[in-house]
Amino acid sequence: MTTQMSFATRSEGPLQEVTERHPRLAIDAYPMGRLLLLRCFGDVDGLDGAAEINGFGGEVLHRTRTGDEVTLLLDGSGREEEVIASLADQSAHLIPPIRWQNGEARVTLVLEDGADPQALLDQFPGARLVSKRRPIPTRGDRVAYSSPLFLPKLTEKQARALLAAYEAGYYEFPRRATTEQVSLSLGIARSTFEQHLNRAEHHVVRAMLPMVRARSGREDGEALEVYSKFSRELGLYVQLEVLG
Repeated sequence: MTTQMSFATRSEGPLQEVTERHPRLAIDAYPMGRLLLLRCFGDVDGLDGAAEINGFGGEVLHRTRTGDEVTLLLDGSGREEEVIASLADQSAHLIPPIRWQNGEARVTLVLEDGADPQALLDQFPGARLVSKRRPIPTRGDRVAYSSPLFLPKLTEKQARALLAAYEAGYYEFPRRATTEQVSLSLGIARSTFEQHLNRAEHHVVRAMLPMVRARSGREDGEALEVYSKFSRELGLYVQLEVLG
């Protein structure tokens, strides 16, 4: 059985300093190995070039701004990676993002049985417990995610049609099944199956277009924005790497 624990800390560093200087600024930090993705909200004017953010000593690999939101991808020091590994050794696992606001970081951990909450808190400067609870399991709840990667417009019938086609070998080369054969396995008319399949394919292709554009060399920041939204709604950060 796991326990979810949230705490606040004022660990010194660039993010602590910049959010203390800008009280109307909030920063969500997503550690990604040696990389660090920052999503900045609120008072972001001038932030994309702020010396405080570059205080990590690493290179800014990507920068986008949409309204009052700035997204930065930094080549960090790797310190976050070391801290996360140390926590894992103590049966504690970070749930991104780390929210920085008013010079204070809000951190959420999932603790396995045997983890020592107080010993973990003692490792962070001025840490104070915010909440500690057992997760409440939910069954049958469907969450309305908006990221296209969650395929929010894909219906259950369309999903079943796509899965049946894939499992039957319809997408193999050469094809191992026809739409007639797959429709018979589902017990529906061929025309109905093809309608569901075409719509499912449409949703999947549209969801993956940002990645396709990035792979084709037409990267405009859309892929990073889409995956960032996907990760935020999922409750963790998914590392996106596009290899040329």
